[in-house]
Amino acid sequence: MLATLTEESFSREGWLFEPKLDGERCLALRHGRAVDLFSRNQKRLDEKYPELVSALETQKSSTFVLEVRLWLSIKA
Repeated sequence: MLATLTEESFSREGWLFEPKLDGERCLALRHGRAVDLFSRNQKRLDEKYPELVSALETQKSSTFVLEVRLWLSIKA
């Protein structure tokens, strides 16, 4: 579900809320030696996350499909 910007906060008895960790959905595909990363809009993400591509290239399986959520944690 995509978030929708509103003017007021939503609150209702009986509802639970959790912190929103903003991130990016990513589909990781591997077939043979090649690892490809795509956004939910089918844009290439390989150059944006080269560390992830490198890590996935070290996996033993030569064929897989992963759907992941990428987010950045920043310490103040």
